[in-house]
Amino acid sequence: MIKKLYFSFLLIFLAHCTTRVHVSDAEVSTPIGLKKIAGNYAAYIQTGGWVIKSNQKGSTCLSQAFEIDLNPSYKKAMQKLLESSLEKVTFFERILTKEELNAKGLTAQVSILQGSAEAGFVIHPGFFTSTVETTMDLNAIVSSFGSSGLQFQKEFKINGRGSDDSFSGGGEKSSQLAAQSAIAQLTEIGSLYIREGLRSVSEKV
Repeated sequence: MIKKLYFSFLLIFLAHCTTRVHVSDAEVSTPIGLKKIAGNYAAYIQTGGWVIKSNQKGSTCLSQAFEIDLNPSYKKAMQKLLESSLEKVTFFERILTKEELNAKGLTAQVSILQGSAEAGFVIHPGFFTSTVETTMDLNAIVSSFGSSGLQFQKEFKINGRGSDDSFSGGGEKSSQLAAQSAIAQLTEIGSLYIREGLRSVSEKV
């Protein structure tokens, strides 16, 4: 009886196993042919909020889950994006006041904020192997602050996807691919809103 209980608890423990996924560096996509935006800018990249748990969709059974940490890769990609978009940029750990911007002689501040984040995976069974598909939905906000305060804010949403044919590690691999796809889209769309936001600041000076 004790032996049976032991194996029952062991199965439950394994069924609840969560694998931590650390996301590799993602590709940074910026529009080709655009010059750096002239000026001396401050930048704030919010991070720490995107550790996402990915569970199997549409299943009431106990299954393995994946905890995906986007924060380091996301922050590095956004820093690279801003450095490639702006003539001169200094990174801060907070949003500066308009008085601080003026005192430091900064043109404006760009802030990239983390919004909601969700992920999940489905298993598509085949004859000899199964395909694991992971989807990831992220919301981000780009804001621009000038000498008179907030002058531009835009929220945007992206959907990252990744799939792998092998279930032994396929869930982890598909999580990686979905995260890298999501971050690449964030940089691609974010780069356009950064330019639009700073244009709004310059027009209101």
